[in-house]
Parts: sequence; structure tokens; C-alpha cells
Amino acid sequence: MADDRFFLEGKNFWWPSEYADIMQMLGGKNSKDEKTHPAMYKNNAYSVILAATIGLIHNRKADIGKNPLAIDTSIFDRNKLGNIPLSYFFGLIFLLSDEKNPEKNIEKFRDSDDNDDSNEEYMIKIVQQFTAGGLEYLRGSINEKGDLTGSLVLNNEALPFLKKIEKIIKDKPVDLNF
Repeated sequence: MADDRFFLEGKNFWWPSEYADIMQMLGGKNSKDEKTHPAMYKNNAYSVILAATIGLIHNRKADIGKNPLAIDTSIFDRNKLGNIPLSYFFGLIFLLSDEKNPEKNIEKFRDSDDNDDSNEEYMIKIVQQFTAGGLEYLRGSINEKGDLTGSLVLNNEALPFLKKIEKIIKDKPVDLNF
């Protein structure tokens, strides 16, 4: 990986604009862009990873819609959770997207065609679908619980994700060496 980049340059990640209010809420703001509570994340890249994770947990995919909003993929390389670039979580979500057959996605990473970035486009599309599904799930859960800041819902979502990863690794270890 040249220059510690996960993504090739010039790519966009798209997310559904209909969930801009959820993305604002995760950033500590209301729909009028007013600061109303502490931000859970400093930018939308973190919120995308969270939403994709929730989509993965609940095996929920959705379409990105007719008017999606873009995030340059380089932001996932530039931002970290701890010492790990967000782009690595992006890759992990993709690899876990077929928990019954994770080798299929590893092979997709390894495949090469005449169009070198086609595998990257495929990965981006899968994570976009899980992000849209996760945002859809968050909206429903937040509305159902009347949770204006989303903290109750998110606290209930983080633990199941960690347990799911632990179970996948324990039940079927995957060789991630390339």
C-alpha cells in the first residue's frame, strides 16, 4: 500500500441525503445545524463507519437514493480511531459483509482485472449499501425510542457489534494474509 493509502485517489463514497439529520445528530447538531449536544464524531467519515457497522450487524442494506452526498475516500485514510485509519474499518466491514463465506470477499480483494480499481468500486458499493441500511435502522430506532441524541440507541448497538466480530473470528478464523 503506497503512501499508507487504502483507497486509490479520486474516489467518492456516497451516502443517502435523506439521512442528513441523522449524520447531523451524530455530529452533535440538530437539523438547523445548531449545536445541541456533544458530538459523537468529529466528521461524517466516522458516522459512515458507525452506520455501516450497524447495517452489517442487522444485515441491512439499502439504496443510496437519488440525491446522495459524497465524501472523498481519502478522508477515511486521514482519520483514525485510536491508531487505526478508518479506511481499515471500511475494509473490515466489507470482508465481514458475507459472514458465511468471508473468503469470497478476500478473493475479490485479490482478484485483478484489466480495470484495477473495479474491486475497490465493488467494495465501496457494498459498504455504501450497509451505510444506507444502518442509517435507515438508526432513524427507526431513534424515532421508536424518542432518543433525540441517539446515545441510547448507539450504546445498544456497539456491544452487539463487538460480540458479533468475536463470534465470527472464533467460529471461522479467516486468513487475512495477502
